[in-house]
Amino acid sequence: MLDTLLAALPPDLPAGVIITQHMPTGFTAALAERFNRIAPLPVKETENGDIVETGKILLSKAGVHTVISGVIDDNGSKSGRIVHTSAPPVHGVRPAVDKTFESAAHVYGKHCVSVILSGMGNDAGEGAHAVREAGGVSLLCDEKDCLVYGMARSAIQHNAVDRVLPLTKLAKEIERVVLQMEDSHGI
Repeated sequence: MLDTLLAALPPDLPAGVIITQHMPTGFTAALAERFNRIAPLPVKETENGDIVETGKILLSKAGVHTVISGVIDDNGSKSGRIVHTSAPPVHGVRPAVDKTFESAAHVYGKHCVSVILSGMGNDAGEGAHAVREAGGVSLLCDEKDCLVYGMARSAIQHNAVDRVLPLTKLAKEIERVVLQMEDSHGI
């Protein structure tokens, strides 16, 4: 699923992308390398202190939560910095999507887009709700395209979904939403 979505993203997407996936420790560096071969944007595993940059994809390192902290760059623009934390697992997982979404909502507010694909458990619902509460947009992959619908169901139960789309239409919708945010508010 993620392969399909990443391959369909435009190479000039005017946003930074963070992927948080439930993976065993030690597997995300190799996964980032594999995604690098299929995605039109460069992909790397997160490191503590990485800056979220337009046109780059960061894959959350397994075994730690990926939290985004707000920073002001030399030009006075607000950006995000990756902070790894070994806080206890959330919903039995670390990294937890909720931690990433909640911190992204806090830093980016109405300029944040959450996207939920397939996954087990209750992770993602609270974070997607935080994104919507901050004025951002929450997108969900259609159940027929998901192997496991637990995370998506959690977002629905938290009333945290703006649009449900087939997997094949998600990349275009991400691009449309990001461009709309850029045109109407500036990112």
